[in-house]
Amino acid sequence: MNVRLVLLRHTRPAVGTGICHGRADLALAPSWRRDIAECLATVPMVTRVLTSPSIRCRALARAIGERDHVSIQVDDRLQELDFGEWEGRAWSEIPREGLDRWAADLLDYAPGDGESLRALWARVAQWREEVLEAYEGDVVVVSHHGPIRALFAQAQGRPLERMLTQRIAWGGSLCVELGTAARPGWQQPAVFSLASGR
Repeated sequence: MNVRLVLLRHTRPAVGTGICHGRADLALAPSWRRDIAECLATVPMVTRVLTSPSIRCRALARAIGERDHVSIQVDDRLQELDFGEWEGRAWSEIPREGLDRWAADLLDYAPGDGESLRALWARVAQWREEVLEAYEGDVVVVSHHGPIRALFAQAQGRPLERMLTQRIAWGGSLCVELGTAARPGWQQPAVFSLASGR
């Protein structure tokens, strides 16, 4: 079986600049209808829609599902990094000590006593293995910056720290083609960008 994952980041949320936000369930920006319409123009017809449970992801997933007449499946493992007590706070108000500890141990420190990048990587990897076994065809995955970067790095056989080099704009997408017969199909996938996003 072959599966093509369209990794689609949600559109712009209603949050100011300089605010720490990860798993916080933010509403979409006032321009959300236009933003979603622009996303739909870049996304191919799919056989399945998988999404994070967040409002900002489910709105886009629902629009794709309605267009393609497919149901959406929600999975908690597609949520953004959990910043714990830092969620919703201005970065400038977060204690310097915590920021310094995170900078010194970027992969294993859990900011705000939330979740480390290594923990995010592990839950995404577990989800990925299940997808390889369960699905085929074109599948869109509506998620967040962190999980998408982790999935893309894993698809290229890159180590955890390399996920930090990838950037995806609001509404941006990446795509990986995988063959489940050749495991490790994640080592040499066909990788291309569908859209650069806004």
